[in-house]
Amino acid sequence: SGAGTGTGTAPAGPVGGASGNVHVTFGDVETCTAPPSGSCADYTITEAQVLASLSGFTAYNGGSVDASSIKYFGDWWSSNVGTRSAVASDFCTSGAGSSQSGEDRSYLGVTYSKMAADSSYSLQSYSVPNHDVEDYCSAAGGETPPMIGTTFTTQQKTSFSLAPSTKSRAQISNSVGWAVNGVLIFSPFTGIGTLAAYDET
Repeated sequence: SGAGTGTGTAPAGPVGGASGNVHVTFGDVETCTAPPSGSCADYTITEAQVLASLSGFTAYNGGSVDASSIKYFGDWWSSNVGTRSAVASDFCTSGAGSSQSGEDRSYLGVTYSKMAADSSYSLQSYSVPNHDVEDYCSAAGGETPPMIGTTFTTQQKTSFSLAPSTKSRAQISNSVGWAVNGVLIFSPFTGIGTLAAYDET
């Protein structure tokens, strides 16, 4: 969230090397090069920058959440169409999809907390977006994804540093980041063995 300011110099030698995670094995990574030639450095982000990026998504410090509810269509698509199913190009204009019904779900936004002991903060949410969810009219002319369904009851909480660094590289596990609306960003490799970027719509 927000732009950072580079303050460091690159360590000698490559960073990372051959490593892997539960999804994929990485090859060698390029040498850690400091700015201006590269981006390998220590950075700082102010709390004001973080909060500005969360505007409309958090009620922290007198802020407001712009959306209060969304429509969820996943159950309708699961019951009436199913996974990996062909969707006619006119399904949502003159077919059954033209009268699909969505369920109202609450959108609670993001809970921001500043950590008093160090230069970090935490974000907490139900990983629910601020827009309608799983309306697969986007699949018209193709097919539905291999996995349909959203969980709205599990809270997620992650801590972030106000002094991030690109000098070290950690292995990528299940979740790889957060969107400012509170949705977790996951690795494209799904738990059912598909590649989201190619197998989902």
